[in-house]
Amino acid sequence: MKAVAKEVKTIITKTVTQIQKEIQELAKVSNKSAMEKYMKNVQTYRGVKTPELKGIVFKSAWDEHLKDMSHEDKKEIAHMLLSQDHGEDKYIGMMLFDRLKKHVNHDDVKRIEKLFKDGKLIGWANTDGICGYVFKHWVTG
Repeated sequence: MKAVAKEVKTIITKTVTQIQKEIQELAKVSNKSAMEKYMKNVQTYRGVKTPELKGIVFKSAWDEHLKDMSHEDKKEIAHMLLSQDHGEDKYIGMMLFDRLKKHVNHDDVKRIEKLFKDGKLIGWANTDGICGYVFKHWVTG
């Protein structure tokens, strides 16, 4: 049983790494500077704009890596992305939770709450995103 859990954890970690690689490949230094300045340097960015995150990175990640995974594995990937340093990684995690809206539960909310307490989710963009992509579904759902 532990071997299966370790194998799944390895797949999850590799998937997160692949998503981050795809984000980085689209990054532009000029976007990074502008984004960090706009966000008052509260968190770091790679320099990828939202339309590219939605239309290229998320779509590619879903089609190539995520769609056939269990809901629990997808949520674990979303949690891992939310805990990363870059705003784009967090955004992909939020979008993944939005796709999984029927499967968000109290444990997910508690884990996200801890990210706020630990300073991993800071700033208005993260707060708005989490409320809009995750919490609204849990509260209404």
